[in-house]
Amino acid sequence: AMGLAGCAPSGGSDASANAVDDGTWDEEFDVVVVGGGIAGHAAALTVATEGDGASCLLIEKGSTPSGNSPFCKGDSIWTKDVKAMSSYMKQLAHGTTPDDVLEAYAEGLGWVYDWVIEMGANKDEMSITEPTTDPEERNAEYHELENSYAFGYFAIGKNSKVEVKGPNHVQVFLEEAVAQHGDTVEYRTGTPLVDLVQDAETGAITGVVAGEKNQKRIRAKRGVIMCLGGFEHSPEMMQNYLGQGAAVPAAGSMNTGDGHRICAQIGADFWHMEHVAGFWMAGRDLENTKFTNNQI
Repeated sequence: AMGLAGCAPSGGSDASANAVDDGTWDEEFDVVVVGGGIAGHAAALTVATEGDGASCLLIEKGSTPSGNSPFCKGDSIWTKDVKAMSSYMKQLAHGTTPDDVLEAYAEGLGWVYDWVIEMGANKDEMSITEPTTDPEERNAEYHELENSYAFGYFAIGKNSKVEVKGPNHVQVFLEEAVAQHGDTVEYRTGTPLVDLVQDAETGAITGVVAGEKNQKRIRAKRGVIMCLGGFEHSPEMMQNYLGQGAAVPAAGSMNTGDGHRICAQIGADFWHMEHVAGFWMAGRDLENTKFTNNQI
């Protein structure tokens, strides 16, 4: 990942690029989750409900999540036919994503609808497009592809035919669900990841260094889960990967690629760094200080 090479973590840390596990910790949890978006809250909620009492720390560098999750439409994909959905996704990927990754993703799409209902989502307030088992039906965007019938989607709190009294977005739903598990999950905002801590001999990740002013070494006895946003607020990475360093993001401002750099420093592999969803050519004023048309 050439655009990541040699980049030190932001935040003014005194920690090394690869903090070493010397056995000294300020705190410890069973699991540490980095990033308070949809993925991070879902991960923390999974620890709370399936971790047999495991403790979890969820950290978010902003005062509120400010990546893509709070600003997205909120649709979630699901399927009733995992095998067909996996086949459909493999056609979309054109061989650029490992099959086992796509198969694992498709498997998750097979149970995600039931999971959100189990976690407390109100079915009556959801907007739901059912996947089918009929090859003649076409729900997916690329309906000309084989097995596109297996594609369905839903959105929490988006049923326009009823008065929505509960959460009106999946981000809000997950935050409220996590808040109900304060006995096992501690959620800290304003707590950026500064570094990952490694075992000097095995290279295993044993914890994190986190915090803006009062940095702490926090042990993760059973693992660290990285739930990073994008890097659209890093002009350097935008130029390196997309050739669009001058592009101005319209959504949250916290996607600066910090976590990507930290992961790269410990040898993590990356792919699809040149992929992007967006560039709707929204107008800017001549001073490049504001958008001149509605972004909603």
